[in-house]
Amino acid sequence: MTMRPSGRSWRPWTGAALLVAMFAWAVFQFASRHIEEAIGDVKVVRIAHFNLEPGVRDAVDAVARLYESRRPGVRIEQMAVPERVYTQWVRVQLVGGQPPDLIALHGSINDELLATYFAPLGTAMEAPNPWRKDESEMAQVPWRSTFLDGVTSRPAFNANLLEVYGVPSLQVTTRLYYNRSLWREIFGHETPPSTLEEFLDACRVIQTYDGKNGHRYTPIAGSQSNSSPLTDRYFGAQTQRIGLTLDSRHALMTRGPDQALGFLRGEWSYADESVRSGLAILREVGRMMTPGFAQLRRDDAVFHFVQERAVMIATGLWDAYGLRTQAAFPIGVFPVPYPAPGDARHGTSALGPVTEAGTGLTFTLGLPKEAANPDEALDFLRFLTSAEGNRILSERSGWLPGVSGTPVDPELRVFLPEMDGFPRGLGYTWGEVGADTRRVQESRMHLLMNETGSVETYVAALTAALPKAAYSDLRRTVAVNRRNADNCDLPAGALLRRVVMPTENPVADALPRLAAMTETQLLSLWEAAMIAGDIADLEAATRPASSR
Repeated sequence: MTMRPSGRSWRPWTGAALLVAMFAWAVFQFASRHIEEAIGDVKVVRIAHFNLEPGVRDAVDAVARLYESRRPGVRIEQMAVPERVYTQWVRVQLVGGQPPDLIALHGSINDELLATYFAPLGTAMEAPNPWRKDESEMAQVPWRSTFLDGVTSRPAFNANLLEVYGVPSLQVTTRLYYNRSLWREIFGHETPPSTLEEFLDACRVIQTYDGKNGHRYTPIAGSQSNSSPLTDRYFGAQTQRIGLTLDSRHALMTRGPDQALGFLRGEWSYADESVRSGLAILREVGRMMTPGFAQLRRDDAVFHFVQERAVMIATGLWDAYGLRTQAAFPIGVFPVPYPAPGDARHGTSALGPVTEAGTGLTFTLGLPKEAANPDEALDFLRFLTSAEGNRILSERSGWLPGVSGTPVDPELRVFLPEMDGFPRGLGYTWGEVGADTRRVQESRMHLLMNETGSVETYVAALTAALPKAAYSDLRRTVAVNRRNADNCDLPAGALLRRVVMPTENPVADALPRLAAMTETQLLSLWEAAMIAGDIADLEAATRPASSR
């Protein structure tokens, strides 16, 4: 009997052949792009950022394709780098001298890196945006004035260096998201709570609710980062009156040094009723979150929510797109609820809700000094922040627009900053004071949030450990202020030369910028001197009389 060849003999090679073909195609695509760039047919503007959310990447890609149709000789490429390695990656690119043309500014990019490796954009900000020349109201307006915040907030504007180093384009706020299907199953309706007491009552009901097959739900999906939208706001609201007494600059905000010095002077303490009221609320809210949330990452909280193991999650607008695409259920959104007027249990210390006025902008791109195509990169930034570009960026990303004149999608109106309210009081995490005090707080958070914890245990531990950490952070603030003032000497000298000798590289705004920079230097030195003096007085007061 003659055996016919089996048709299966060639099948094992099919996968290998496809793999080789795909690899060859990838090599061809990569090589063709670089050959095209090398022979000068096209200039490639590379953008590095840490926003891995698909909405942002899709939005930037959509704006880039439209821009390329207007500028055929330019191509835009994205480089999305995970945030956990972003800082190190950026440093390597900058020091290596071949950075991307645009780099998203991260909180870890300090003043030294900005001044050394990034181009100042203040002068460019004073000229109109050419991509808005057809708009009668914006044609002659300085680029800076077309942004919702006037480019006055970090990371775009650096107050220490008194210079613009980035171009923002979007705005985000934080809200509570909830599973509408589970909410209806548990409560019989989809109306979210509007006061703190209603919110806590809902959490208690969720904790005791027996779902299908006896399934229990966590009220709030928590993590170290997802807890702050609630803890910071509630503690900040309960301590608003203290914050106003500590506001040394009358800026309607409690700055880190003011909080630390006030604590060391005894102007406020953890024995104060409003502070303990804030901590009691935090313990109540913390007990509604995922157990051990302080050790969890943001991704863990998101996974917990989309898997329907938690009914709510507190997070920013940056997660809205991902939550809606990953979740198999409808999602509702509501603002963080505050104590109702007359709430005797929670509302006696707070002045009212914490205002979101002054919310800065985000997705801020900086221009490295060693960028291969700086002119094209700057032009793309102008297009990105034009009315047309910003509209597409906002619609596709699901984030709020950052430029005046850009319409807001009706679905995003719940995320618009709440302008009514009062300034927040003390910072719960001490993050604006410094790293040492924040570390003390974070390492003892479990004493407040754990089942066996309590406000009293937490307060005792913090009161014992905070003074040393506060002194350390204040001394660091003094050193940083002095160094920042010194760093302004060189650019101030250059501006002075342009004022005295205007024929040499004249700058129209040299004198106002010199005056503002000098004011910043004096303010930094004044604050450093005041803090140093306060530290000396405090240490002298606590020193034994025999050693004075």
